[in-house]
Amino acid sequence: MPTKTYRFTNSISAVRPNGVASTVTQLPLGSEVLVEDEALPDSKGMTLGTHNGKPVLVFQRDLDEQAERRVTVKWR
Repeated sequence: MPTKTYRFTNSISAVRPNGVASTVTQLPLGSEVLVEDEALPDSKGMTLGTHNGKPVLVFQRDLDEQAERRVTVKWR
């Protein structure tokens, strides 16, 4: 399944989901977030991806405006 890799050109705020106790964090300049090609933003405009192998929610607007994108195809 294709994935999109986003490399951020600025630091951004993100949410680390952990059940009912989610944590807000900062992803530094140059961070990469992997997003499944089929992922869509939720009602708050946040898209689920992974950063350093852990789930993270980022605003779709940040993905669109503050990141460089590349598409990667992984064959299984």
